[in-house]
Amino acid sequence: MTDSRAATTCKADAFAAPFAFLDRAYRQGDNNLTSLEAALASAYDSLGRSDLGDFVRTGKKYQRLTDMLQGCPSGIDNLVGLREAFLGTAKKAPPKSMTACSEAVQDRSRSTGVVGIDERRGTNPISAAI
Repeated sequence: MTDSRAATTCKADAFAAPFAFLDRAYRQGDNNLTSLEAALASAYDSLGRSDLGDFVRTGKKYQRLTDMLQGCPSGIDNLVGLREAFLGTAKKAPPKSMTACSEAVQDRSRSTGVVGIDERRGTNPISAAI
């Protein structure tokens, strides 16, 4: 079960579960597999394609990145979901609003004197804030 992304992207992105398998929790930042995604991963595994099953299980980063790049709603829940899909759960509680996120980025930029990626630490103030 793939779509047109298969011809234009990496294998991991192409075999991430289709967006039709997502539920409302996804829009609230949840990166857990839905029952349909789990069934697809299990089906790949049972067919001897555990590599494709792994792509489904780790595909949230590609789903969220595609969402952001295609201009889907990008509230704080989606930003936190994107961050957690790539970096795991945050050690501290994420901001509760876009305003709080913006303020955290500005505070960090003021305290470090760096705007954008901090080459010394290899960090990005936006990802550090969320």
